[in-house]
Amino acid sequence: MNNIKEEWVDKYCPKTIEEYVLNKDTKDQFKHIINNRSITSMSFVGQQGSGKTTLAKVLCNELNAEVLFIKCATEGVIDTLRTKVEPFCNALSIEGKLKIVILDELDSAASSGQNSFQMALRTLIEAAQSDTRFIITCNYVEKIIPAILSRCPVIQLGYSQKDLLIHIKRILDSEQIKYTKDSLKSFIEEGFKYYPDCRRIVKYLQICSSDGTLRVKQNTIINDVKDDFIKELVEIVVSSKNILDARQFYLKNKDKICDFMTYASNIFNYVIDNNIVKSTDGILVLTDILYKINVVVDKESMFFGLLVAIRKYM
Repeated sequence: MNNIKEEWVDKYCPKTIEEYVLNKDTKDQFKHIINNRSITSMSFVGQQGSGKTTLAKVLCNELNAEVLFIKCATEGVIDTLRTKVEPFCNALSIEGKLKIVILDELDSAASSGQNSFQMALRTLIEAAQSDTRFIITCNYVEKIIPAILSRCPVIQLGYSQKDLLIHIKRILDSEQIKYTKDSLKSFIEEGFKYYPDCRRIVKYLQICSSDGTLRVKQNTIINDVKDDFIKELVEIVVSSKNILDARQFYLKNKDKICDFMTYASNIFNYVIDNNIVKSTDGILVLTDILYKINVVVDKESMFFGLLVAIRKYM
C-alpha cells in the first residue's frame, strides 16, 4: 500500500539529470555540461511546475558545486546582494569547488520601477565570472532586463507528453498502484489538462491513487483546493491593511496557479457571486482588467491590478 502521507512530488523529485523529465536534445546538452564541467551562467524559462528550480539543484548536485539559493520572491532586494550574494562570490572555496548562485523566480523581483536589484545584479555577475556561475529561473522572461539575459542566456525547458507519461507510469509501478489502460487513459484526459505543469499532475496522480487503485476524481478535489486558495486570497485582499500582502501570498503559492488569466476569471466570478464587489463602476473596471490580462504580456502585474481594484470597489 502506498504511503499517502508522503508527497510523491518530493519522493520522485529527480536527483540526477538522467531521472529528470526533459526532451532528449536539451537533456543531452546538460549531460555534456556535467561531463565536461563546462557550465556557464544561464536562465531557465518555463511554466510553473515544469521543474526549473529542480533542474538547477540537480546540476549543482551533479557538479558537486557550492550553492547559494536565493528565493527572489521574498529576498529580491538590494540588501540581499550586499549581505549574501556578494560575500558568497568573493569568498574562496576551501576545496576549490565551483560556486553557483541560484536566483529562483527572478521575475518576482521585477516589480520595482527602477528595478535596482536586477541592475545591481548584472554588475555582480560580470565581476564574479571567474569562479562563480549564476542560474536564474523565471516564468516570465520579459520581466528580466536584457543586460541580465545577455549574461545568462535563456534555455527554454520542455518535454513531451510521452516523456511525462513514462514518468507517471514509473511512479505508479513503484507505488504498486493498480491501473488499467482505461484508467490510465482517463487520467491522461483529465490530469494532462495541466500539462506541462508536472508538479500539479503528480499531485493529482497521488490524489487519484489514494486507495491503491488509479481512479480519476473528475477534478473535484483539485477544484476544492483551487476554491480554497481563491477564498483565502480574496480574504487577504479584503482584510489586510497592506494590499502587498496579497501579492506576497500568491507569489509564495505559485504552484496553485495554473495561469493568471484563468485565476483572474475565477476571482472575478467569486467576488461578484459573493457580493464583494457590487457597484456597476467596480464591475466595469474588473471586466476591463480581465480583458487586458488576456492581451498584455505582463499578466502578473495586471493580475495584481485586479486585486487592487477589488480592494478599491469592495
